[in-house]
Amino acid sequence: MSGRLRLPGLVDVIRLDDPAAIHALSEDARLDRRFVKAGPLVNRMLAGRIRRVLQVDGHPLPAVAARGAPDRARLQALLEQRLQNAQLGTPQQRATLAGYVRGELGESVLGPTAQAAIGELFSPGYEARSDRWRAARTLDAAPRSFNPLQLLWWALTGAVGRARRTLARPVDGDPAAVHATGVAVHNLVRGLKIMRGLWRQPMTRDSLTEAAVICRCAVAPATVLRQWKAPASTVWGEVEEGVLTLFQLDAARLRAPSRQVVFMTDSWSRCPAHHWTASLLGAVWREAKGGEARP
Repeated sequence: MSGRLRLPGLVDVIRLDDPAAIHALSEDARLDRRFVKAGPLVNRMLAGRIRRVLQVDGHPLPAVAARGAPDRARLQALLEQRLQNAQLGTPQQRATLAGYVRGELGESVLGPTAQAAIGELFSPGYEARSDRWRAARTLDAAPRSFNPLQLLWWALTGAVGRARRTLARPVDGDPAAVHATGVAVHNLVRGLKIMRGLWRQPMTRDSLTEAAVICRCAVAPATVLRQWKAPASTVWGEVEEGVLTLFQLDAARLRAPSRQVVFMTDSWSRCPAHHWTASLLGAVWREAKGGEARP
């Protein structure tokens, strides 16, 4: 549901789940990913936490790099081009994921194997390890958690920094690789869980085309955050610098399932792995059905 939550001095957030509105606002140059400490208290806290957590050696991860950040557009385009024909994981990784989809393997293999398939793109031989998967879960949760006990524990133990180092080490500190194996991987995992659910329904399994399966299993991040960097007049009223806008992509996907929504392919901030992700989902489905996945 779209709307605005505004408590003066405390929080000011606009929520959007309409695909057309998300597309229009995503192209507004006043809405960016700078995440400076501006606006009400909660807004400043969120922006500061994103900047602290989602970075490697002071360099922001690609998903939170500002539109005008040096080399952002060039590096994004290069990665997108490189992933067009990249290997879809190793044969063993695809077989393991297919075994999970068929229900032959348990939940414990899913996260580490999906993470390793992504890691292969940046570091051949990337191992599926439980410590790396735990690190990914910590890094993904850290910017969003409001659990005071969890936040205190992380602060006392240095868990978030340790998770970041665990993810950075096997990929030589590449911010794009850390984002892919630590944050984006969770979308792939959710998609494969949906695929497993489809497999459990024999009539659905036999009737759906591969394209339909990919459409159902290609999922977006639940939410994507943007920050207003300049005052603006909107249908939700006047906004000041620091007001946050939450693109509720998962809800938008349910209203209009498409790659344009899931991967924001028409936006400057599109996911560079949109083609690779869809191709991997298709390969795993074929493997699950007994076909041969493209190496």
